[in-house]
Amino acid sequence: MQTVECTLCGKQIGFGDGGAQHLEPSSCQAEGMAIVAADLPGLADLIFGGPHGWAYRDIRNARRMQGSTHQVLTSIELRREGHASNWFRTGEDMTVRIGFDGVSSPQSYFGVYFVNVYAERAATLHSTHAGPLQVPKSGVIDCRVENLLLGAGQYWVMIDYGTSTGDRSFTAFLDCVPSAAKFRVKLDGYLDGIGLNSDEGVATRSQWRVT
Repeated sequence: MQTVECTLCGKQIGFGDGGAQHLEPSSCQAEGMAIVAADLPGLADLIFGGPHGWAYRDIRNARRMQGSTHQVLTSIELRREGHASNWFRTGEDMTVRIGFDGVSSPQSYFGVYFVNVYAERAATLHSTHAGPLQVPKSGVIDCRVENLLLGAGQYWVMIDYGTSTGDRSFTAFLDCVPSAAKFRVKLDGYLDGIGLNSDEGVATRSQWRVT
């Protein structure tokens, strides 16, 4: 096992064999997030477990957000070009596939949130953005991200399920997995020059000219 100092809490984190954890009690819930930010040679592959590590997870026993009252979320899979993947290119499509069991609310919603290594939310994808859903008791739901506009770096995926009127008047989560999956993003030529990192906002192309 190798160790590195967590850039969030300053305590030591041990990593290897596709996993990472704090070696002593810590209030930092990021666990392996900040390790990857250190950008040590080969570290990303160790943490992410190769090209498909963390691309699919059974999350029935995953740690829940405090306040979760129903265990509904069962699995998560990240997909690129029809296949499981834990890395994506800026500007391409991405699919987050969520398995669920035990839906009881007639006004159900699902949420997907991308969080960078500094614990900042980089994107919010909410099923209410696309209108109401007719959700069976159990099944699989796909969230298709069109034109992924994230900067280069590593991200965690938080997902939740709950009930909502479809607007801001009432929305409450019933189940939430804060560290459901993780993935990497490469600019791969989407932006030139100095590029864009995960903590620098939306990857927006622009045209410049002197007039």
